[in-house]
Amino acid sequence: MKHTTISELLAQYPFLHDFFQQNRLDVSKAMNQTIGEYIEHISEEEAEEKAIHKENLFEEMKEYIAQIQSFLGIEEEERVHSLTILPGQTKCGEPEQFGELTIAASQIVSIVGPTGSGKSRLLADIEWAAQGDTPTKRRILINGAKPDTKWRFSSNNRLVAQLSQNMNFIMDLSVKEFLEMHAQSRMIENSVEVIERIMQSANDLAGERFSPDTPVTGLSGGQSRALMIADTAILSASPIVLIDEIENAGIDREKALNLLVSEDKIVLMATHDPLLALMADHRIVIQNGGIHEVLKTTEDQQLRMKKLKNYYPFILFFLLASTQVKAQSVDVIIKENGTERQESIDLPKSMTYPLDSLLNDWKAKNYIDLGKDCSTSEVNPLFSDSVYIDRLSRIPAIMEMPYNEIVRKFIDMYAGRLRNQVSFMLSACNFYMPIFEEALDAYNLPLELKYLPIIESALNPSAVSRAGASGLWQFMLATGKMYGLDSNSLVDERRDPIKATWAAARYLKELYAIYGDWNLVIAAYNCGPGTINKAIRRANGKTDYWDIYNLLPKETRGYVPAFIAANYVMT
Repeated sequence: MKHTTISELLAQYPFLHDFFQQNRLDVSKAMNQTIGEYIEHISEEEAEEKAIHKENLFEEMKEYIAQIQSFLGIEEEERVHSLTILPGQTKCGEPEQFGELTIAASQIVSIVGPTGSGKSRLLADIEWAAQGDTPTKRRILINGAKPDTKWRFSSNNRLVAQLSQNMNFIMDLSVKEFLEMHAQSRMIENSVEVIERIMQSANDLAGERFSPDTPVTGLSGGQSRALMIADTAILSASPIVLIDEIENAGIDREKALNLLVSEDKIVLMATHDPLLALMADHRIVIQNGGIHEVLKTTEDQQLRMKKLKNYYPFILFFLLASTQVKAQSVDVIIKENGTERQESIDLPKSMTYPLDSLLNDWKAKNYIDLGKDCSTSEVNPLFSDSVYIDRLSRIPAIMEMPYNEIVRKFIDMYAGRLRNQVSFMLSACNFYMPIFEEALDAYNLPLELKYLPIIESALNPSAVSRAGASGLWQFMLATGKMYGLDSNSLVDERRDPIKATWAAARYLKELYAIYGDWNLVIAAYNCGPGTINKAIRRANGKTDYWDIYNLLPKETRGYVPAFIAANYVMT
């Protein structure tokens, strides 16, 4: 390095400008000199004046470079050749039934198992580089040895880069500006070529091409996912990449996986797609909070998968045709005046969030105790209508809690299909409910409104709707700003549990001042006051929720019944 010119040093380490400035050294006229020559020509008078020691200056510069690189997370990185998972225990304390699993760079591992089985816990163990100090008692080895503490305690050296289902941007940047910012933070020398490569790779993955001038906030879900996969593959320093449900990404899945492994990444893929799982070198089967089985994908299985892949669009079509409606809506039988009719109601968005996305939330990992009972019944006991009516009547609520077929449908859904999600939310109540109750009480609002975020977000502060609503209380950007929630390139206060709760309390207070009816208030919270006012006009001025029920959007029709059901289940 002593024989490197100052101009070359500054090109490689731009932050050295600060080093020279701190030592009051003017190098502007010595750019073509080597650093050794420059130090040698510093006179004794100048060294004394600037309080520097010539003999130590070069070593101090090297130490400065190492410190800054470490701070930025761009030091010469330890190459991760392999990741080894050593067995721990299940939720019930039983030992995991596998020897050990070693995953090499450029390999793909699929993680399969039902919702709530423990996939998120495995991924957290890997991200944390667990050493027997997590509930599972697993140990993680890097390159066959106990990992360096940097993988555990340094915020600049992340072992795992996570690509979630929702890749939403809030910064006011173009795609090019976003990539330039990342490249600069990584001190990439040939940033122009790297950015061009990322753009080309992202457009190869995306179904619809986009330009460098496209605002990142204007990208579709598939485009944003494609951009982040390409960015992670080419620019990220993390040796391990986690992709959650890539089958729902709206991108070319095979190309995405090939791109990641071509950059020597270890790819962990949580998926419910059996064909996609067979693209992996190994399959980890999760059950009861532990690794139940590790399967190696054989050549014969991969060959069969390739044959099936040709028919995959047709398989997917039939699967979607048979399940899409059930996944997003519910059919209910309405009985009125001795007649019956069937109606389809869109499910509140919280009922469509996978449990894994909730468990992956930072607050859930650190503050929420999910309990250790492994024998929870999967069968929901059924009761007569009289039992439901009696229990609803005894709930200490100011708001009306009527009972009908629609309410029962949602109660059964929470107690049945969504019971694992409800179990999470019951545990999360200890963390969130005191926050909600304090704000509601301050504004003299009914405390039962504390269950509104269950309908809005399933108590997920990172939840983002298709329309762009965000946080526990699902504020839209404009509404959030009206109530003092900042959203910019640095922070999104809609995701702040405390600030968003107080903003929601003010909003609910103002809605009640308009309508004077709590059912209309929470319906307006869902679809907006404009939609409610339109429904009231079409109903000739009727202001009872059940009178305007049929004039409301399909999701809002299910919103109030779901809120009543949430109160029933959570109280």
